[in-house]
Amino acid sequence: GLGVDFAIHTIARNKALATRNLANPESSFESFYTSTGRALLFNALAISCGFGVLIFSKVSELSEFGGVVVLSILASFVSSMTLVPALLALVKPKFVTPPRADGLTP
Repeated sequence: GLGVDFAIHTIARNKALATRNLANPESSFESFYTSTGRALLFNALAISCGFGVLIFSKVSELSEFGGVVVLSILASFVSSMTLVPALLALVKPKFVTPPRADGLTP
């Protein structure tokens, strides 16, 4: 569930930025990394630190759980910052790509 949140936030923000920057869709990625990317980084760090405390538990199951959650959060964050924007640029899905002035999608 935590990883899906990063991907949904990434897709929604890229859609909003692509709609705003119809003339130059590449500039929407630059805006994404400086604004939303920073917010996602803080979110990932906050959640990782919260669950990371479990790593220091004396109970081995809790310690392992904390490590796995931190690893999965960081992997989800990196994926949402690299793979999701790359896939959006490559595939150009209709639900993200805004229609052109003539009503067609690019």
